Amino acid sequence: MKRVGILSINLQVYTVNYGSTLQSYALWRKLTDLGYDAEIVDYSADVRAWMNPKRPFLVNKKIYRGDRLRFLLNWRGGVRKWKEMQDFLRNEARVSPVQLSSHAFETDRYDLYVVGSDTVWDIRQLHGFEPAFFGTFPCMRKVVAYAPSFGQAVYSDEEARTFRKHLERFSAVSIREPVNMDAFGDRRDDIPVVLDPTMLHDAAHYAKLAIQPRIKGKYVLLYAVYQTHGSITQAVDDYAARHGCSVVEISFYRNHAHPRFWNAVGRILYALRLVRRTDVRRKDDRVKLPHRMMYGAGTREFLGLVQNAEMVVTNSFHGSVFAILFGKKFFNFTRQRGSEKIRQICSILGIEGRTLAYGEPIRDDPIDYENAVFPRLEKLRAESAAFLESAARNALGE
Repeated sequence: MKRVGILSINLQVYTVNYGSTLQSYALWRKLTDLGYDAEIVDYSADVRAWMNPKRPFLVNKKIYRGDRLRFLLNWRGGVRKWKEMQDFLRNEARVSPVQLSSHAFETDRYDLYVVGSDTVWDIRQLHGFEPAFFGTFPCMRKVVAYAPSFGQAVYSDEEARTFRKHLERFSAVSIREPVNMDAFGDRRDDIPVVLDPTMLHDAAHYAKLAIQPRIKGKYVLLYAVYQTHGSITQAVDDYAARHGCSVVEISFYRNHAHPRFWNAVGRILYALRLVRRTDVRRKDDRVKLPHRMMYGAGTREFLGLVQNAEMVVTNSFHGSVFAILFGKKFFNFTRQRGSEKIRQICSILGIEGRTLAYGEPIRDDPIDYENAVFPRLEKLRAESAAFLESAARNALGE
């Protein structure tokens, strides 16, 4: 049985992102179903060495100034979630027994490497062409790219030439969204767009992994990552009040658990000239409804919360993806990085108009999953799985 190593951003993520965990699990599951001895490579890129929740003060230095205090006070919940995600991948999937790094990668363990989804080709975020994600280590003799993302990176002419040189190492290449296509040069029209690995499986598959939430009554799930805005909270609270729902929140580093405390802390820090006025919570960021904060919710809990939500409101790509998989009403709000990939997946599934700008209210627009979205998703799922199977078998000479 051929051994396949999966390289992606997963085990070393300080924001303990549900999508990073689940996309690696999903790709492992699919490759295993195809008959390969697959493993998620425990790879720690040197540029991401600081991203360790067990070293909070080192991580804290890298976080935007306005989020630093919130990060430290939510740190224990973050470590719990990070540990759960590590356990999830090791228990539900298979992780390599040895951690590899940028300066120690020599191994003959794998017959094939699959460079997987997430923003592994975002050279701005990774500060260059991370060798494992571009197949440049000598031991990476057979490499396939399945659904990598450029993020928001646009390559210069020189970077594009370097990129095309690295592509010579890959026997098959696909991408997750058609961004930065000019970097492929003459090959741009030959590169297929495939689904994110999480969408290779249906809702029934993830329902078996989910932990059902112990929440009475209807609720709106709020999942905001990175850039947030007070108007998102306001829109969620207004929608929840109109529909008789509570609000459950699993956002990163949020202050909604204790709004009065945070308001007082912000004013004190501003009075002591320790923070700028913009770091103090705005009036529109005050919570109208009490939010049930589940900051430490793990991967299984995340799946259960999405599965049972009345409405999902997010600015996360994978937050939107799992709302779609579970057939939920959802809206996503724009953010500085990441909105384009959300629009792309909504566009190819025929559900445009699910992205809102700050200040827009959440609407009651229905989504015809059974007759429109799911049939299109099944077709794309079959095509994406066929590409993965063909790419792996051709690379291995099967």
